[in-house]
Amino acid sequence: MKNFKIIFSLFIIVVFTQCMRDEFDINNLDTDIEIRAGVLTPLAYGSLSFDNIISEFDSSSFISSDADGLLYITYSDSLFSFTANDLLEIPSQDFIEFFIEADFTLLPGFPGWNTGDTLALDRTQKFAFTFGNGEKLDSMILNQGDMVFDISSEFQHTGNIIITCPNIRLNNVPFTQTIVIDDASGGFNYNTPFALDGHTIYLEDSAGNDTAFMPVDFHVELISSGAPIIAGEEIAITATIENLNFEAIFGYIGDYELVSEAGEIPLGFFENTLDGYIRFEAPIINLNIENSYGVPAEINISRFTGFNSNEDSIEMDLTAINPFSYAYPKIIPDYINSDILKNTTISINKDSSNISDFLAFLPSRLEYNLSAASNPPSQTDSANFVTDESEVNIDLEFILPLWFKADSFALEDTMDINFFEDADYIEKVSVLL
Repeated sequence: MKNFKIIFSLFIIVVFTQCMRDEFDINNLDTDIEIRAGVLTPLAYGSLSFDNIISEFDSSSFISSDADGLLYITYSDSLFSFTANDLLEIPSQDFIEFFIEADFTLLPGFPGWNTGDTLALDRTQKFAFTFGNGEKLDSMILNQGDMVFDISSEFQHTGNIIITCPNIRLNNVPFTQTIVIDDASGGFNYNTPFALDGHTIYLEDSAGNDTAFMPVDFHVELISSGAPIIAGEEIAITATIENLNFEAIFGYIGDYELVSEAGEIPLGFFENTLDGYIRFEAPIINLNIENSYGVPAEINISRFTGFNSNEDSIEMDLTAINPFSYAYPKIIPDYINSDILKNTTISINKDSSNISDFLAFLPSRLEYNLSAASNPPSQTDSANFVTDESEVNIDLEFILPLWFKADSFALEDTMDINFFEDADYIEKVSVLL
């Protein structure tokens, strides 16, 4: 190799000496030579150094190939993600005050009303279960919740109040609580929460009314203290269900704006702007949607704008695909079979948009506005469901085949080489004079 270096160096000196004018002093030749590599001619399905191509892309991109060996640059980023807890909550239910009232007077000494005798009063009340977005729920499984009873009694007798909610069940056993009236003064008061963790609430529809109801049965046993019962005396009961957190809810979820999102994504693979003009032959932008909400929905993209390094902009025309729906799980068979994650890919390509012009613009960032609404008019599936683990994730994926055309396109770089010390790296030298 040393001999090669000596011979090569002598060859270069001879060539330069022969081609130069007498006044050119070879001793002034700079040993640091700058090499500039450029492609400045139009390319048809161009061929560039693989390293040069990859160097323009950041770590969020990766290279893949298809069965025919065509290389692709794939770049992905997340648009947005939301979970059921971000969106849905069951509001606390403050039921109206309910009165168990005596509509008669019963004096001591009446047959069956002596000290120690028992008088039973029964009532059933349907409490309205209200929501805020047009929900018509059939049932809900609770992770947690509290039933709170606020009770006062004017009866001057002890006794029991047995409250049964036949449509609130745990292991199919109705929720039942017995409150003991242990004060015969007529000033009895009681306020205690009861846990509903793990219970299922079943709701009923009222004919001709969209409001859901929950029946509650009251059974009161008054034990005579020797005092009379006076018409108009009452037991007042206010029931509240609060601190609700669901495991799953079923029925018509309602008309929710699932998301209204505005955001920005840096497009790292175009940040180092290239000189010239490049057009990918068959680019694709995929919206990859993972959804475990058992609710039909529709997405509308109102803005999809690219900005280049000069802050000029170009709008993506998505008229052909906008708005669009995505797959969602059904109660039967998906929820029953624990198969609730559904995937949808919405592809934006050169047949459905101006994507080629959009990418030729070399955008360095993308700004977008999109919204999603549940149960759009075009879909009438009222058998919705949502679990506490339901979520929607939308990722943006650019697929750019390394099959492109370029006009006056240049990849240019410079490097300093010590001509005589780095000869080992030189495979071929052409000197044009």
